[in-house]
Amino acid sequence: MMMACLGGLAGCGVQVQGPLGLMFGLNGPAPADVSSGALGPTMSAETLSMRAGEELVPILTQAEPEVALRGLILRVTALAPTQGFSGARLAANNEGEPDENGVVTFAFLAVPPRDPRPVGAEQTRELVAAAFVPNASLEEITSFRIVSAGNAVDLQR
Repeated sequence: MMMACLGGLAGCGVQVQGPLGLMFGLNGPAPADVSSGALGPTMSAETLSMRAGEELVPILTQAEPEVALRGLILRVTALAPTQGFSGARLAANNEGEPDENGVVTFAFLAVPPRDPRPVGAEQTRELVAAAFVPNASLEEITSFRIVSAGNAVDLQR
């Protein structure tokens, strides 16, 4: 079962009530194993189904849940260090199944450019990924965690 969720702005210890009763918990740096570039013991290339050349994006900047027919469309924006990143997507850990605490974890992945590219304005480096979460899946989920190389976002129901 593939589920997805997205989270918000880089920040420190702030919770904001969002639409549909979701609480956006905005965290600073991600856990040490994520911010150092390693996915850690519970997240691996295999559990995320990483594709060749993909890596964690540096930082998450924005998220918006949107009401959809029979579920939610969750959209997250990240900022790449240079222009030319492609294939942005949210990869669900453990095939999108919640862990024993009801938390579903996702990684925001993208493929960096092969050759050096200009840095450019922030607008030209934004990456957006979205996913649909059906209402039926939401019943067994207590929260979502989205990770990047530089920060993590928690959404609590």
